[in-house]
Amino acid sequence: MTLAQVLPVVLLLTIVWDREWPARLPARRRRSSGFPGGVVFWRKPVVRRYSLALTALLLTSIGLVPARAGRAMDDVSWLRVALVAATCLGLLRRA
Repeated sequence: MTLAQVLPVVLLLTIVWDREWPARLPARRRRSSGFPGGVVFWRKPVVRRYSLALTALLLTSIGLVPARAGRAMDDVSWLRVALVAATCLGLLRRA
C-alpha cells in the first residue's frame, strides 16, 4: 500500500467520523484546568485553527503524492519523511 492510497482514505475517514463533531462542541461540559479563571486550552478558536491546519496539511500531502508519482518532484528523503509524518498525524489524531 502506498501513500497515494492511504492519504485520501485518511482524509475521507476523518470527514466521515468527525462531521457531527462541531455540532457537539457547544453541548460539551468544559473542564477546569485548575487555574483561577478556569483556563482551558482547547477552546473553539484553538480547535478551529487546529482543524484547519490539519486539513491543510493533509490536503497538501495528498497534492504532493501525485506530484511525486508523476515525477514532477525528485525522490528525496525529506519528502518521504514529511509524507509519512502527515499520514501518521492524520491517523493518530483520533487516538
